[in-house]
This record gives sequence, C-alpha cells and structure tokens, in this order.
Amino acid sequence: MAAEEQQPVLAPGPAGAPWRYAAIEFALTAVLMFVVVTVVRWLLDPASPAHIGSLHLALVVIGALVAVVLLGLILSPPDRRSGAHLNPAVSLALRLMRAFPGRAVAPYAVAQLCGALAGTALARLVWGRVLDAAP
Repeated sequence: MAAEEQQPVLAPGPAGAPWRYAAIEFALTAVLMFVVVTVVRWLLDPASPAHIGSLHLALVVIGALVAVVLLGLILSPPDRRSGAHLNPAVSLALRLMRAFPGRAVAPYAVAQLCGALAGTALARLVWGRVLDAAP
C-alpha cells in the first residue's frame, strides 16, 4: 500500500490577510511585554511595596505570573484567531513544520518584534528609570 501524502495542518490565522492577524500579534505581544516588565519592576525594585527580597523566590513568582498572563493571552479570542505565536521563533518553527504559510512569517515576525519593543517602551514610559537599575 502506498503511503498517502500528508497535507500540512495550518495553524489558525493568516488564511487571507496576514497583516490583519499580524496586527493582533503586535498588540498582544506588546501587552505581554508590558505586563512582564511591570511584574519584574514591582517584584524586584527594593522601593516597591510588592518587592520580594529573595531573587530565587521572585523569579518563581515572576514565572508563575507570566505563565498565567500567557495562558490568558493564548486563550483570548483575538489570539485564538491569530494563532497565539507571540514570538518569531514560534512562527518560524511552525513554518518549518509546514503548519504555517510562508507568506505570513515576515509580517508576523515584524509585528511580534515591534510589539515587544512597543510594550517594553511603554513600560519604561509608565514606570520610568527604575527599569535601568540592575536587581
């Protein structure tokens, strides 16, 4: 019996307009990075009321909070439409596995990188120079 040729299973998202879905990736990646920087700022800044003195414990708490935020973003209606990549490496890996259209990789990667920069810049704008100090 001849092996049947497998058709790639496409991830949700850019069937028609990759830039529209890439815009969703931009927004949600920006939200993710803003939240991550905010959590790190509040938990590691000694002047913060939420400061955790133990770096190891703070990293565990940061990891848990980021996991919850990621889960919320992944399950959100917009991210369910775009595929919830939130990372250019995920988009590229899905393309290499033939599970994501090649024409959508560049718009997604640009949107995700710009979203990460925008979210981080917004956090810096909101929280100020405290983000410059090493913990």
